[in-house]
Amino acid sequence: MLESNRKKKDELSEEERILREAKHKQAIVAAERNRVYFFRQRNNAAVTIQKAWKMFKFRTQGLMKNARDAIKLKRLDAGELEWKKQIAACTIQLAWRKYFRRKLLKALNKTNNAVMHMWDPEMLAFRQRSLVEQVYNEQLYAPHWHPTLVAIVRPYWTKYMPSSAALSFNFAIDQYSQQRDYIEQLGLEIDDDLANLRMKDRSDVNPVHYSYNMN
Repeated sequence: MLESNRKKKDELSEEERILREAKHKQAIVAAERNRVYFFRQRNNAAVTIQKAWKMFKFRTQGLMKNARDAIKLKRLDAGELEWKKQIAACTIQLAWRKYFRRKLLKALNKTNNAVMHMWDPEMLAFRQRSLVEQVYNEQLYAPHWHPTLVAIVRPYWTKYMPSSAALSFNFAIDQYSQQRDYIEQLGLEIDDDLANLRMKDRSDVNPVHYSYNMN
């Protein structure tokens, strides 16, 4: 069989070989075209799906954001004249509200059936004043007991007693009495002020000598 097939191939003419090669090339080209075609179809399908998904997200999530951005851009695009118009309209509204409020208060006062509202200036001032009085006039109960110190009542004779400073000073003077005696033995004169040096507390009390020297 193999030898017969070889013989048949050898027996093929040159034209048949050319036709076979042409068919083979056409099949390769067709396969390549189909491959490119299907690749482009898949790519286009992916692009279409991505666009649809982005539009879905844009409509569901970014709709409010885009609306806010559009309003902001619109406000920015508005010129100075537009802002002046808005300010003028707001000023006119406030003036009319103030006028009608005063007119209403006058009418209520005339009929002696005035009804105060919570947003009236008088009511707001009254509430503020009452709040301040409540805060600063409130008396709090102190749970702890803070006693006041009672003045010490001393007996009358305590004013004749010398202070601790006078006692300590006189004690120091008496300790140096030996030095004074030694000076007298030498024949030196001592002033009377130094000889009778003592401390007294008050000018209205006669000076009294307080000594710790038992000699």
